[in-house]
This record gives sequence, C-alpha cells and structure tokens, in this order.
Amino acid sequence: MMANDTPMGLQVSQAGVASIRLLVVADKITATQYISFLLPFLPLIDCRQAAVALVNCSKFPSPLEKIYKDFDPTHLILSRCSQLSAEVLLKRAARDGIASIYHIDDDLLNVPPSIGAEKSGAYNNSERQQALRHLMTAAGLIYASTAPLKAALSGLRGNEKIVSGTIYCAVDPDTLPQPMVSASPIIGYMGTASHFNDLVMILPAIERLMDEHPILRFELFGSIQMPDQLARFGNRVMRHEADLNYAGFIHKLQSLGWWIGLAPLEDNDFNRCKADTKWVEYSSAGMAVVASDLPVYHRAAADGAGLLVAEGGDWYGAIRGLLVNGAKRREMIARARARLETDYTLDALRAQVLEVLAVAKARAGTSA
Repeated sequence: MMANDTPMGLQVSQAGVASIRLLVVADKITATQYISFLLPFLPLIDCRQAAVALVNCSKFPSPLEKIYKDFDPTHLILSRCSQLSAEVLLKRAARDGIASIYHIDDDLLNVPPSIGAEKSGAYNNSERQQALRHLMTAAGLIYASTAPLKAALSGLRGNEKIVSGTIYCAVDPDTLPQPMVSASPIIGYMGTASHFNDLVMILPAIERLMDEHPILRFELFGSIQMPDQLARFGNRVMRHEADLNYAGFIHKLQSLGWWIGLAPLEDNDFNRCKADTKWVEYSSAGMAVVASDLPVYHRAAADGAGLLVAEGGDWYGAIRGLLVNGAKRREMIARARARLETDYTLDALRAQVLEVLAVAKARAGTSA
C-alpha cells in the first residue's frame, strides 16, 4: 500500500528518509489532492524517495502542529484550505525555512450562484473569503492549476508569487486499460451536483436522441441527480453512485462502457479557469468526448481528439454523428488516447510539481 489511514484520518506514505516530504493540508481531502500530489509521486514513494501526507484540516485542527513535527516536511502545501487553524503551520514553516505553497484549482474567490445556492453561499461566506485571502497571501507561493486561473487571481495581494500548471489530471500510459465498450449505445455524464446547470443545457438534445433511438441509454455517474425530464425513459436512464475513493472512481468509470462522455460547461469566468479533467478521465476510459467549445478543452480536443460544440450549437447533431458513425468515434478515441500517452502523463505532471516545489524552496531562502 502507498498510503494508510490513521485513527485521525491522516493519509500518509511512510516518510522514512525520503528527500521529498509533502505535507498537504485541505479543508477536506478529495480527488483534488490525490490527483495533484499523491498519484504523480507514487513511483518515488515506492522507492522511498518521496512521502506524501494528506491531512483533513477540518477534522482535527488541534494536532496539526504535532503532525507537522512528526512528518518533518520539506514542503507545506495548503490545498483549497480555508481553515485559519492552518495558519499555525505557515508560521512554523516560515520559522523553519520550509517552503510553503497554497494550491488552488478553482477561482474560489469568485464562485458563481450557478453551482447551486447552498454551495455558492458557503464559498462566498465573508469569513471564509477572508480566510482564503489571508492564507493565500501568507503562503510563500501560490500554485494555480491553470493559466486562466492564475490570471483571475492577478488582483490578489502578492500576485507576483503565483505560478500555474499546464497539466492537472494525468494518466500512467503503462496501465491505461483497453476500452470496455457496451454492446448497445450508452451516452453519459459524470459530475457532481454543482454541475446540474451544465447538464440542463443539453437536455433537449439528450431527450431527442432518446426518443429517436429506442435502444439508446443515458447514464449519470456521481452526486449529480437525474433530471426529472428524463424520468419518462424508465429503465433506459440510471445513475451510478459516486465513489469517494479516486482509484475506485476511475475503475468504475472505466467499467461503464459508455460510447460517449459528455462535458457541457456554462460559459462564465469561473468555468473558464477550470482544467480539462473530464476529457482526461473520459478518454482514459475509452469514451469519445463531446464538450463545450471553451478554452478549457481546446488543447485536449485539438486535431480530432474530441468534438467541441459552441454555445447555442448543435449538441444533438454532434452526439448523433458519433453514435451512428462507429469509425469516426473509434478514430476520435484513438487520437485522444494517443494524446494522453504523450501530453498527459504522470511523469509530466510530476515534473511540473517538482518545478513548483523548487521555486517554492528557492523563495523560502533554501537551496533548490
């Protein structure tokens, strides 16, 4: 096992004498921290060159200093953290000359109502906003997941210390499985409840396709709920429960056999800062991707590795074209998976993170 659970909920690989020891602290440990820090370092963890601890700050704020002391990190990373209790770690890191990084993968300072009233209200709470700004500016470096997100944060005090990545979600080409394609056509959408409005945008196209193709199925995967409009299709629609374990989530996605994975996205400033995660995950599962024509997906879907639909465009025609043309669909999947194996590898992501770590260490006044 690469990591283990302690009674406190700490996920940690054994530190030992590892030369890279990442203490990653978040409000809640989710796929974000696994994707960004644990997965790319698994090869180094295996050979004890690196260790990664993922700490759920909100569950046990009181022993944070003890965790820090016991783990003895080379880098402190606050990932989407808004708990002021984590400030004690930033002060400790500064005192010890340890590099500190604030990692962010959404524009959490400008969360729109479209993700849902309850969720946007929680994110836009004034105390939480103040805490976010304070922790971000107090960290030695800010690591934004995308260049547009870096630009969106440019008004933040201390913006001269923001760096951005070119890769967010990545795969191991050596373990990329062969696609498991269903014998009958299935189109699907994978996402959380906050993306319900994105799905609603393309419901007319989905309904029309379901009406015209009696054997077509539509499935959801995640916490997003099935829209009421699709209830009339009975057992031809279904939802798969979310798997909170990221490895389990990917395994489940790869077993669904969808012909096409859908990635609609409302065109707003918040979404333009996002990464192309859905394209990576769909493509790794052997699904053709139909996505919104936004900069988020331009690089990934270029040269026939995905099909992009402009705002107000023909989602029905785009999806139908791939359903009825198997050769075109298979060619798209092949192009996407070839791109994964060259441009979206865990090796490339690890190199990116190592560069960020080096910059943070230099800023902390220690040798890179």
